[in-house]
Amino acid sequence: MIKRFLIFIKWFMVVTYEFFLGIFQVFYGVWQLSKLAKPRVTFFGGTIIKINSHFAKIATRLAKELNKEGVSVITGGGSGIMQAANCGARKGKSSSKTIGIYLDFPNQKINRCLDQAIKIDSLVARSWLLMRYSEVYVFFPGGYGTLHEFMQLIVLISSKQIPQGPIILVGSDYWQPLIDWLDQLEKEKYFSIKGQNSLYVLLDDFESIKCAVLGNCQLN
Repeated sequence: MIKRFLIFIKWFMVVTYEFFLGIFQVFYGVWQLSKLAKPRVTFFGGTIIKINSHFAKIATRLAKELNKEGVSVITGGGSGIMQAANCGARKGKSSSKTIGIYLDFPNQKINRCLDQAIKIDSLVARSWLLMRYSEVYVFFPGGYGTLHEFMQLIVLISSKQIPQGPIILVGSDYWQPLIDWLDQLEKEKYFSIKGQNSLYVLLDDFESIKCAVLGNCQLN
């Protein structure tokens, strides 16, 4: 009986600790992100994309140019596209910060170009912070995580859980099949999102991507 009671107390203490730690992490993340200079742009993309690849070079150059314009850059704090964006923002050398919100996974390392790293143990809380405290979202090619974040963002915006902001999909060869599939599902009445195609734009040209992020050009 005493042994069971001690096991319960140990379990209760662990659960309580993790619960309050999770709350603290989210509030800390909200506090730090809310202090960032606006506009804030979140970069999404694959972790295994090489830093010298075509898309990583675009992410680096874009983040650098945005930082020069006083834009704050937010990423998931990992490797691949996230590292490319954070390193690019560092090269801009303005007062705007580049922040990473990372999960403490065994196979994920924090990239070296962050001005500040925010640890979040909850995947749901991390995604919400990446989306809620940004005005623009730039999606590069990636894996399941990137696709999940794109779908989640569409749901949050369409259900008015977060304010609508420009969603730029970089790399039409990668994104077009997914968009075609979503359009087909909508035509077949599996779901209906009002103005779905107006939520995002597919781009390949760097200047068009930069224009779309800064909102100073007209896109067809």
